[in-house]
Amino acid sequence: MTALLIDYVGVLAHPPGDKARALVEHALGATGFWDDFAQLRPLLLTGEIDERGFFQRLAARTGLSLTDIDEAIAATRAGQLDLDEKAVRAVSSLVDDGRLVALFADLPAGVAEHLRLRLDWLGTQVPAILSCDLGLRVDDPRAVAVALEVCGVAAEEARYVTRGEGVPGLETIAYEGPEQLFSAL
Repeated sequence: MTALLIDYVGVLAHPPGDKARALVEHALGATGFWDDFAQLRPLLLTGEIDERGFFQRLAARTGLSLTDIDEAIAATRAGQLDLDEKAVRAVSSLVDDGRLVALFADLPAGVAEHLRLRLDWLGTQVPAILSCDLGLRVDDPRAVAVALEVCGVAAEEARYVTRGEGVPGLETIAYEGPEQLFSAL
């Protein structure tokens, strides 16, 4: 059986856009921090620091004065929780048809927690293989090995669907829309 390993941002969720970026900038009261944000993000994605620690480090690094860390966390999450309902329905349909689908993504723990509550099939019918749980980014060959083990398939039997970069050892399908999930199997 072929396993479909699905990325989150760009597949199940819309990529954060200008509105999400503006929310974060408003919460932080600044705009010139994005390079530092990107450099610290891997620590958040692998669970080495939580969201509160992330913003504390960002503030220390950039000199930002954080008046409300909770607002900054909420603003960042909001940009990551905009689900593509058509893609969510497509995954639900594949699961209902008995297909092997897994979420294989780089996500902060706070976002993962919200998703597990929002998508009733996540973690029950659809394995969630997430960077925050593994302590590894999905492009790490060890994370790929875990994903294959969880799905019970060999690399030749798995496809990674993403709008981003592929991962080592897996066939990558460049995602263009929900209907593509059906043809990927």
